[in-house]
Amino acid sequence: ALMNKPADFKDPKKTLRGYFEREGVELEFTVTESGLGKNHTYICKVELPLDTPAPVVAEGTTSGKKKDAVLACALHGCRLLDAYGVLRSSKRNEDIETRNQRMA
Repeated sequence: ALMNKPADFKDPKKTLRGYFEREGVELEFTVTESGLGKNHTYICKVELPLDTPAPVVAEGTTSGKKKDAVLACALHGCRLLDAYGVLRSSKRNEDIETRNQRMA
């Protein structure tokens, strides 16, 4: 159900890390575990550097591998930033910076 949203990101972790770097904030995922056996899940959270009254937290949960929870969290973070309209403008700037670096 997660994949049918219009915004799809090829590499959400890289996209999110780039946004955090532009904001001058270190990207730190907090991963916690809960449950045992079949009920075991990883819960990954990251607070997004947005100028909002209340903190905006992206979250990803999986019963699979830890890295899947981080990936789900990064994807959620990208979608939230996109919903706030801050992700794409940063992406355009990144493309321009990358182009400028190639020309230099």
